[in-house]
Amino acid sequence: MREENSINLGITKLTDIEPYNDIFAGLHPTMEVSDIVILSGQNLKRGACLGLINAEANPNNGKYTLWDENSTDGSEVLCGILGCDVDATNNDGKGFMYVHGEFLKAGLSAVHDINPGVYNNGSIVIKEDK
Repeated sequence: MREENSINLGITKLTDIEPYNDIFAGLHPTMEVSDIVILSGQNLKRGACLGLINAEANPNNGKYTLWDENSTDGSEVLCGILGCDVDATNNDGKGFMYVHGEFLKAGLSAVHDINPGVYNNGSIVIKEDK
């Protein structure tokens, strides 16, 4: 029930609404980048941790792939969290990613184990489960 003197700012607490509570850990505002290219050969689900291939000599330069700390092509740096499922099994795919926010470890995936912490110059915070 709405109080008579209250103001509806149109803000919804997404962390309490399915399916949005799968990866978000708090109310910290998110920022997203749209129209990213996911490297072919991957079938990534929402919550995949992404790294950007930025090695100039690499023909896949500028494409995103699953974050791998042991890589040497730029994708060893976590730069975003995939916001939607992208099936790029046969061809490069398109999607969007979050570059800022608080995320639940249990809802994320990467090539290696994910440790809670602060990444991407403080813009991505990964927390233990609720």
